[in-house]
Amino acid sequence: MRFLALALCGLISGVFGASSVLASPANRSPNMPSVPGAVNPAVTPETIDTTICVSGYARSVRPPYSVTGRIKRQLMRAEHSGERFAGYELDHLIPLALGGAPADQRNLWLEPWTGAMNATDKDALEFVLWRLVCRHEVTLRTAQKEIAGNWIEAYRRYATPQNLARFHFGRTGSD
Repeated sequence: MRFLALALCGLISGVFGASSVLASPANRSPNMPSVPGAVNPAVTPETIDTTICVSGYARSVRPPYSVTGRIKRQLMRAEHSGERFAGYELDHLIPLALGGAPADQRNLWLEPWTGAMNATDKDALEFVLWRLVCRHEVTLRTAQKEIAGNWIEAYRRYATPQNLARFHFGRTGSD
């Protein structure tokens, strides 16, 4: 089933642009997604001020639900059969706001909404890293590698209570 989803997204990624893989699944800890992460080649360190740092960028490249809903259903059947559909988010490991590939299966995984280090925590990290990149305090490539390599460690490093407050995220994290 995962092969079918990979094939589907391989076809779809041609529509949204080719992407490169950022991390090796072999280096992952057991609590991490089995996808390596992939980036959108249109987003580079030189283009961040005209791409990801422009309000509405992520929304403009987000694949439609007709694409993501199908992928999520396939992954749910293959990886979480019998579980609640609403219990998981189809997540971009490297978020669109950090130049993640929009519809590349290598960047999509099912992330739980509950439990330790869940979708809410990763969303907080994504927001903090996006702000740091757009303020030129962290490089784009560093942010992409950190979140793709081990987002939980990146959360501990970047989503500090100080950064969450600094960027007005409105939460203190779950550490």
